Parts: sequence; structure tokens; C-alpha cells
Amino acid sequence: MRKLEDNNIPKLRYVIINLHPAKQEYLPFDYDGVVDRKNDIIYHDRTQFDENVAVLMSDFATFAESLIKLAEEKGASKEALQKILTEKTKGVYLVTGKQVRYGDLLKGRVDVDFVVRLERKNDSHTVSNKTFDFSKTTIRQLIQDGYKETKEQIKEVAVRIKN
Repeated sequence: MRKLEDNNIPKLRYVIINLHPAKQEYLPFDYDGVVDRKNDIIYHDRTQFDENVAVLMSDFATFAESLIKLAEEKGASKEALQKILTEKTKGVYLVTGKQVRYGDLLKGRVDVDFVVRLERKNDSHTVSNKTFDFSKTTIRQLIQDGYKETKEQIKEVAVRIKN
């Protein structure tokens, strides 16, 4: 987590491309289809939780900053507020192992501004070991399908942005 000064909170915009469809229009009836569906379920996108946590962290930081401002307006001393902000939390930085302080939570955050999720459409002719199929024909077909599906989904995103 990078510390940010002067309340300069970067906006985070990102695209997630999911190669394993979350939904399937039909129930597989053969063993290979069932294994393929199991793989899709296991490996599909799980970033919605991460996105939600990032948004909540940003909201809590904004809330805390508002409370600090209110406390200052109501006469709380800067020293008392600074003492709270320098207290250690239960968390540690994963990279350094150092203890996180409450003030760090206000400085190291992003504003999740825009998220696009593109998802590969389910192929009714797929096989369960598609993850290991690197044949020229398959790769070309996947690239061609990817371009087509991305164009369709980007059009939907453009409509969403306009509204």
C-alpha cells in the first residue's frame, strides 16, 4: 500500500476479463460437460468481493476524515487526534510485516471509479481439458471468438456509460 499525501486519491479504473463463464444456459448431460462446468465454477471471477472491500475502505476513510474535521471544529486538539492516528491497528503490511497505524488507513487508498467485467461466453462444444489445449486451431478460434465477444460486450458498456 502506497501512502498518499495531500488527499490526492487516485481513481482506479480497471477491466476484468473472465475466461470461465459464471452462467451456463443449459445443464451438461455428459461427464465431460459436468467436469467442464465444475472447472468454470472453480476458476470464474472472484474479484467482486475485492472490489467491494476497496469501495468500503474508501468510504470508511472518507467517513473518518469527516469525523476528524468535525472533532477539530468542536474543539478537539490536534495532538489528541494525532495520538489516535498514530495508534497501531491489528493489521500488518503483507510485504514489510510492519504494523499498520490508523493514519495509514486514511493515506493508502484508492477510489474505485469504474469497473468493466468482460466474460467469455459459454461454448456448447467445449471440452473439460480446454485449459490444456494449445493447438493452433483452438488458439485461433479462441482469439476470433474473443474479438467478437469483446466487441459485443464493449458496446453494452458504452451504453451503460452514457446512461
